[in-house]
Amino acid sequence: MPGNRTGFTGFTLVEVLVALAIVGLALPALLFYMANVADTTTYLREKTVAQWIASNRYTEALLAKQLKGQVLEGSSMGRLDMANGQWIWQVEGYESESEGIQRLDIRVYRGSEASDEEDVIKQDTPLVELLGLVER
Repeated sequence: MPGNRTGFTGFTLVEVLVALAIVGLALPALLFYMANVADTTTYLREKTVAQWIASNRYTEALLAKQLKGQVLEGSSMGRLDMANGQWIWQVEGYESESEGIQRLDIRVYRGSEASDEEDVIKQDTPLVELLGLVER
């Protein structure tokens, strides 16, 4: 008898097409989300390493003051290999508004083997900026 479905199991063609349409819409959204998660993870990793570098530069300035009595005047910059990457740091030291206190502005940029320090500092935004104070 036509229309009698006894004994047959499974999905109809319409049900299969609806399921495929749902998967077809959900999969690109999921891939886009995963790509964003990967980008965010990379950015946070770089930001963390840059923060470590800035903290290290500040600690070096404090130790130079305590051990040698030296306080940074003017500006210094350099390149550093750390955590499988190239980093460019810049430290600027100048007298603060408070007497006997020197201000240090520490900036860390993402570099590459081909990049020149001064060009990167002029063109890029630093990943991390750290303000530190040192007693004179």
